This record gives sequence, structure tokens and C-alpha cells, in this order.
Amino acid sequence: MENAQQSDIIAPGWHVDYWDYIGWEDVFAHLAVTERQKAYARALNERMIYTPNL
Repeated sequence: MENAQQSDIIAPGWHVDYWDYIGWEDVFAHLAVTERQKAYARALNERMIYTPNL
């Protein structure tokens, strides 16, 4: 995430909670963000949700 190190760029984080079940608990995760990912998947007719990594 090279760009996140630049002082003129704000890099938002959208923390999902769907990795919690395997022990990757994210204290910043929120159900609303997971629901947003699910809504994207439904809108795109995708069967799976994922978290893209830049």
C-alpha cells in the first residue's frame, strides 16, 4: 500500500467481520461493512464475497 504512506492521500479502511470465525478477529470490523460487501455481491450476481487488497 505504497500510496497509503503519502501524506496527501487518505486511505479508508472498510473492516469486515466475516474472517472472525477462523480466528482472524479484527477489532475494527463491523457487521454493517460485511452487509455492504454482501449487497455488492448480490448486485453483481456474485456467489461469494471477498475483500479486495490493493
